[in-house]
Amino acid sequence: MVGSLSPLNRLPTRANLTCRGVTIPSSVCLFCGLDEESQLHCFLSCSIIKIIWRKLWSWWRSPLLYNPSLVDILKEKSGFIENKSVENLFHAVCMTFMWHVWKWRNKILHASSDAEAIAIRHEDFPSAQRLSLLWAYNRSSKKVIVSWKNWILNPGELASSSSPWFFLVLGVLYFGVSLSGALS
Repeated sequence: MVGSLSPLNRLPTRANLTCRGVTIPSSVCLFCGLDEESQLHCFLSCSIIKIIWRKLWSWWRSPLLYNPSLVDILKEKSGFIENKSVENLFHAVCMTFMWHVWKWRNKILHASSDAEAIAIRHEDFPSAQRLSLLWAYNRSSKKVIVSWKNWILNPGELASSSSPWFFLVLGVLYFGVSLSGALS
């Protein structure tokens, strides 16, 4: 949903709902509580989300002052990756991250209490990394064995060795489940 509705600015952000005449208690961002929750704010310019994007860009070794627009992210234009396979993987990771943010936002929005919403607000970048690896693995047609450690240390290198990119994870995946013992 995020990947198809974001380019059209059709996600039901609080700003979009208000523009369409839906009455909501507040249009303020659920993450920072400071600005109106527009699509641009929710996915890129919110101070909380920006910190996590910087972790992602640092993880991918982007240039120090890398600061793409939301349109560049959605249109697969990193500007710093030359290998098409690596670019495709980076775009997949960015789209997975956007889905992760939207899911996180909805958990906060639909929390049963203020205490639960506050508890959910902590940022979880490793969860986004795991999710992006699982997405990449499940979307690939061939499987190459790659360790979790290599994915974390240098994800772009994994895609540059073969085109298109393919993965099988050895190590901790999701919720602490390990495949390494099952594959031995």
